[in-house]
This record gives sequence, C-alpha cells and structure tokens, in this order.
Amino acid sequence: QPEWETALAPRILLGLWHPSFLPHAKTHLPYCRRSYIGQSIATARKYFWDDCDVFSIMFSTLAMADGAKFRRDCKAAGKKVMAWTVNDPEHMVEAVRWGIDVIITDKTTTCLALRSALQADYDTIAAQHSRMFYWTRLEFYTPIQMLLRHRDHMYLEGYAGPFRKFDTVEPLPLVV
Repeated sequence: QPEWETALAPRILLGLWHPSFLPHAKTHLPYCRRSYIGQSIATARKYFWDDCDVFSIMFSTLAMADGAKFRRDCKAAGKKVMAWTVNDPEHMVEAVRWGIDVIITDKTTTCLALRSALQADYDTIAAQHSRMFYWTRLEFYTPIQMLLRHRDHMYLEGYAGPFRKFDTVEPLPLVV
C-alpha cells in the first residue's frame, strides 16, 4: 500500500518489553507508535520515556505510590496509559477514577456494562465499588511488587540480554 505511512502506520501500536527492541522499531517502523509493556515504572522512565507514546503497565503497579506519580507525569507529558489485566469490577472502576486511557481486560462484557452504567450514573455506581482491595489483596503490597518486577526483569534479560540504552541497531541474539 503506497500510503501506509499515513493511512496504516499511525494505527499500529508496537508493544516493546525490552530496550534492545527500541532501535529496531525506530529504524524499521518509524511511522508506528511505540508502547512500553511491563510492570516497572523505573524501567519505563529510564529506557522508554523518550521514545514511547503509550505505557501499558500492570494495574497493581499503577496502584502504588510511584504508579500514581507516573500516571500524573504521563498525563502532563501527553502520554497515554493502558492498564492490564483489569478483570475485577472494583479495579475497573478504580482505573476509571484514575482517568486511565485504556483498560485491557479478559472480561469485556463486564467492562462495557460497567462503562455504560458509569456514564449513566457515575456517583452511584462508583460508590458501589469499594477500594478495600488495596489492603486485602497481596499484589498491592510493595514486597510482592518488588518480587514480581525482579522475576520479570530476570526473565526478559534471559531472552534479550541485559537492560541498557541501545542507540544503534545491533543484531539480536538468536534464542533456540
């Protein structure tokens, strides 16, 4: 398609998990928007902030204090925030309270029904969904968050190498 740079590419969002893929995305698909996918705010800021328009972050990470600051910073910088995987109605309402741009869920029917209900009567519906999950679910505790981030960081480094700034396109290691 001759006009793919203007007709198709702006509709494509590349999801990047590791900074080694940034130079490849910028070199080979410069017209496509880029998104960091992960659960580390520090990684998002250090490696992806300047080159991504969208940040797809695990919901429980966005619920932490640094997640709240990150959401504010993204809004101030005109960057979009997506939260995943938001399956509990309480979490869906909380994401709406935060002003999240995109909610990624496995429960689309529930999410769409809740969105319609919130549009019809926000105050009543929001009041029906408690925020107790912050204190009753382990994934919202800092030590658990730290463990999950470390596990995922080690997993990604095992496949794509150490996290560092990549300024040029380098051949990627072949994983068999």
